[in-house]
Amino acid sequence: MPLTAEDLLDRPKMVELLAAQGPLFEPGSNSGYQAISHGYLVGEVIRRVTGQTSGSSSWPTWPACGTTRARWR
Repeated sequence: MPLTAEDLLDRPKMVELLAAQGPLFEPGSNSGYQAISHGYLVGEVIRRVTGQTSGSSSWPTWPACGTTRARWR
């Protein structure tokens, strides 16, 4: 199903679509994620671990995830 620009702004919908997507390659043989889907995947991990969205997460949250130092460039 083709995605619309409106779909890309709907985080819950995008996360649901990614969760329902089967692998496109044999596991361990290749990677098919790209910039758009990778952002939703990482953002969902942050949300599930911290309870915050990646846009609202802040430095004090990261030590609770086991991170002691981060560099943002």
